[in-house]
Amino acid sequence: MKTIFFPRNLGRDTLNLFFTDLEENLNTPEILVDCTTLDFSYPSGMLVAGSKIRKWINHRRKNGLITKKKGYDSDKNVHSYLRHLVFLIL
Repeated sequence: MKTIFFPRNLGRDTLNLFFTDLEENLNTPEILVDCTTLDFSYPSGMLVAGSKIRKWINHRRKNGLITKKKGYDSDKNVHSYLRHLVFLIL
């Protein structure tokens, strides 16, 4: 199983490597997305990342690929904030 880690910050300047990981593993049979590394989110980064992740997840679901998440913690401020905004769709 391949693991993809969120960047430490969701910002428009920090998403390139994360998006590259997503694209390179679009059709990988089994993926684990690890949220433990995420500490902060800018509004613009959240919007851009949310759009990209939504398309990525939809493609994977449509093709019957396994996608799991790890590290979601509702007590962590950034996760609570993103959940409130319906971001964590995995």
